[in-house]
Amino acid sequence: MIRSSVTAAWSIQRGNDVSTQRILKARETAPTSPPSLVGPATVPGAPVTSAVPPTRAGSPWLDTFFNLGAADGAIHIEDMTQTAALALEDAGKLLSSRLAARGISASPPVDFSVNQAGKIEVGEHPQRAGIEAVLADDPALEGTLRDALFMQEEAVSWQKAAQFQQAYGTVWQAKGAQAAAQLLDRFQQLGEPRTSLRLGSDGLQARFNGLSDDRYLAGVMRALGIEPGLKLNAFA
Repeated sequence: MIRSSVTAAWSIQRGNDVSTQRILKARETAPTSPPSLVGPATVPGAPVTSAVPPTRAGSPWLDTFFNLGAADGAIHIEDMTQTAALALEDAGKLLSSRLAARGISASPPVDFSVNQAGKIEVGEHPQRAGIEAVLADDPALEGTLRDALFMQEEAVSWQKAAQFQQAYGTVWQAKGAQAAAQLLDRFQQLGEPRTSLRLGSDGLQARFNGLSDDRYLAGVMRALGIEPGLKLNAFA
């Protein structure tokens, strides 16, 4: 997880990191009505992006996320990943403070998911009723959690598409069109992961089929028969 450089005033501390500078530029110039995010259409079998949540006051990370091309006209995946991580960390801090104010502990961890109506649902927990009451009393908090998960979903979707694009090109060159077509078929059959949030002792984390983003992405490649380093062991 990328460590946050965000202050209580929702600002990014300036530094030498190029990605951080691009995010800062996006933050400073974010429009009030960001455009819809377009998926990586050039990638064969690229996942379809989900609907864009409405922009609302108090959601600066979401505005920043949709304005990431402001610095140089390009949206860099590392910027998406870092912005999503910052949003998740801040959402976790906000959630923890709200729960602590009601005497609610994140031990055992608390699981959250978003239903088809866009509402946050709380998983089984000894203090589930109290947690649900906190969310019901604070719609902005619920929106912040939903936005944070949405950004994580988009960032991971683009990472997965980029990894697949690299693997597809490598397989095509090494094994030919038929092997590449088989790889594409496997990728398309994987489908989209079940996503959720978990608040525990290590803060708020996103889960993809119950895994961290790194483990999920590595698992996707293994499911395609590709080991780390793009070793094409499944394509004899």
